[in-house]
Amino acid sequence: MSNCCDCILITQSDFFGVVDIPENIDQLKLNIAIRETKVNVKKYICSELWNELCQQIEDNELTELNEGLLCKIKAVWIRYAYAELLENNGITLTQDSVVRKFADESDPAPSEAIYKHANKWRMFGNNYVSELKKYLKDNKDANDLYMSCYCLCNDGNKLAEDNNFQFGGIA
Repeated sequence: MSNCCDCILITQSDFFGVVDIPENIDQLKLNIAIRETKVNVKKYICSELWNELCQQIEDNELTELNEGLLCKIKAVWIRYAYAELLENNGITLTQDSVVRKFADESDPAPSEAIYKHANKWRMFGNNYVSELKKYLKDNKDANDLYMSCYCLCNDGNKLAEDNNFQFGGIA
């Protein structure tokens, strides 16, 4: 078994069609954004379930139930990673859109606008957290780990409960 702590469940291709990401994005910056936001996603999934997902993917034996869960995880993680890319210059913005190529008339957006745009994408990710929690709740009888994770996510003392949480940037 590989080290499940190192398991990454999303790739560059998962971003296409979800967020406005250039095809020629710097892969290193994307990988950094994915790694940096992993902790923000893992807080919604208990370690045992995360390890189960990683092991099933490694063994090419992903169950239908966990495939559905993986889709919910990706929906959250892609948006968080995209926000991280925006803030840390992996993607350049103008006032109106993502920059596909640089031209003399392309002025980068000010930092405050970038943070605001990044936080918008974090909030989109937070919106998908409720779908993730609902999936865990709806399927808690099919896998004991789902019940553990659902309880973890809904513990009032946990950060996971705070859907207004901002990790980085300006709120």
